[in-house]
Amino acid sequence: MFKNKYLYTNYAWALLLASAAHAQNPSTRSGQGFPTRPIRFIVPFQPGAGSDITARTVAGKMSELLGQQVVVDNRPGAAGNIGLELAAHSAADGYTLTLVSATQSVNSVLQKKMPYDLVRDFAPVSQMTSQPYCLTVHPGIPSKTAREFIELVRAKPNFYTYDINGWYGMLAPAAIPKPVLATLNHAVLEALKAPDVGPRFALDGSEPVGSTAEAFAAHIKREIAKYAKVTKDAGMKID
Repeated sequence: MFKNKYLYTNYAWALLLASAAHAQNPSTRSGQGFPTRPIRFIVPFQPGAGSDITARTVAGKMSELLGQQVVVDNRPGAAGNIGLELAAHSAADGYTLTLVSATQSVNSVLQKKMPYDLVRDFAPVSQMTSQPYCLTVHPGIPSKTAREFIELVRAKPNFYTYDINGWYGMLAPAAIPKPVLATLNHAVLEALKAPDVGPRFALDGSEPVGSTAEAFAAHIKREIAKYAKVTKDAGMKID
């Protein structure tokens, strides 16, 4: 068809570039017009839990702000790993988000084989809430102070179980276009400013935060480093 090899090469490159441009939604690349369809918000915990209530509160406000439904999809199991693994392998186009909590930062240092990397596989959107820590134990446990309880756990390291829940945030799959990430971050921040959100969170002992994507990324790294030290010092591990 083409006698000139250079003309043929240029034609082939033109077809390749046109195909690539067609494969990627222009509105997603620029952020303009995003979103054009509903967004899935994966919550890696069961319906009705504090995490679920937080997610649904924010999702409802984001739906109003973005003009598209932000639909909560509960995928509980494995201390949140099932939901986050699903999100990590979703398309990085802004149409799949996931809730993340302090639990996942603990998982990252306690579990040897994780189905995802909390830093490498996700793009932080924003920290949504924080919760003050409070240590509570069953009345039947023979300890009256925090020090007594710690000594009790050290004496029987494989006997007691624990739960930790200090903050919630929003993640997207890694490599999400920056304009789309900026749109999502803005929607979260505006949602958290709604006058009825703070009082709703207060019922669960939470406080709205709202942060830049960069600040939340730094927060996650600090949390992982903190729990890495705690678990190492305490000699904690999961068999």
